[in-house]
Amino acid sequence: MTYKLASALNIPFSNNFFDAVICTEVIEHIDDDKMVILEIYRVLKKNGKLLMTVPHKNYNFSCDPINYIFEHLFGSHFKFEIWGFGHLRLYSEDDVKKLLKRFKHVKIKKDLHFFSGIIENCYLLNILQPLVKSDPKNLEKSAASREKLIKKVMYEPSRFIKSIRNIVIKIDKRLNFSKNKGFQLLISCKKS
Repeated sequence: MTYKLASALNIPFSNNFFDAVICTEVIEHIDDDKMVILEIYRVLKKNGKLLMTVPHKNYNFSCDPINYIFEHLFGSHFKFEIWGFGHLRLYSEDDVKKLLKRFKHVKIKKDLHFFSGIIENCYLLNILQPLVKSDPKNLEKSAASREKLIKKVMYEPSRFIKSIRNIVIKIDKRLNFSKNKGFQLLISCKKS
């Protein structure tokens, strides 16, 4: 397999090149998300498949309690948690449908987890990071540090951690508080 670093606004491949494109957690970071979608459309073969994820506008309270309250009370948000990490926008299902109007068979699913949002909640992670990381602000840029980080991220979690995660996910599925909310939208579609 060969990797190529390139801009999503100018994908360096010819028209109708790929059978499938995976675009996960990308377009919400780019000013011109429409151009990225046009580029993906251009490089996909006819009937080529796009698999994409984006953060959902209608996210659960447990994912980002502070922004959830501020958005619902004041129509505003802070640039952290779901609005952090360089997110320029969140997407509704209608936003996604408009963006993908040239595609066919657009299917959108919501990541419906409520309690697992608490586990992934970055408020907790940000509190814990200074306690467990030697470089909590990620200022170290050396290759050795990147290798250490990759090993940490790619390691297999312990059975205990897996069992807690699985219990929380089972509770989420049983309770399923809202079918309209979710942290992410999971999208699949085909080029016309």
